[in-house]
Amino acid sequence: MNRTRLMSEADEKRLAEDAEKLTAPQLAEKYACGLSTVYRIFRQHGIGHRHRGGERKPIDVEKALALRAKGLDATKIAKKLGVWVQSVQRVFQKVDGQEHQRKRKKTRLPIGEIQNDRYKGLTTLELAEKYKASQSGIKALLRRENCYIDYGCPDAEDVWRLRAEGLTRIKIAEQLGCSLSTVDRRLREKKKKEK
Repeated sequence: MNRTRLMSEADEKRLAEDAEKLTAPQLAEKYACGLSTVYRIFRQHGIGHRHRGGERKPIDVEKALALRAKGLDATKIAKKLGVWVQSVQRVFQKVDGQEHQRKRKKTRLPIGEIQNDRYKGLTTLELAEKYKASQSGIKALLRRENCYIDYGCPDAEDVWRLRAEGLTRIKIAEQLGCSLSTVDRRLREKKKKEK
């Protein structure tokens, strides 16, 4: 059933006046029209989007941070400031994100040294530990500098030999200088060949 109908200008004005007291679904019910009609009238009369729960109160960020420093949680801070808990949490996320970005400083990695160490045979994991960087960051740097050396994946025979010696998958990966997923793949390949 289509509930849209043409509204008189008087009805539209009354609807716009009632917008202060009622929600859009309540207005649609009262004036027997669709929500899209209510929103169209809102736009025509310059009525902006209203958040549920009334007007939003601005949060005194300094006061909220001072209360958090005293050990209060977001719920208690919201009660004290007379605002929504989500608003307080949003402020904290924003502030924490800015502090995190300020603390995190980009360090330039010594590309020449990393390349030399890589050519000497160090794995990306060893390079990451040596230069205090992430392994993925080291790999990306080496690829960007076109010096990513792939020493080849270990054969399934090597993996199974170490497995037979009693080494765990993680120890095998470390010893062969490959990823855990490579070890798992080689173990699966061998099982498939045996079947």
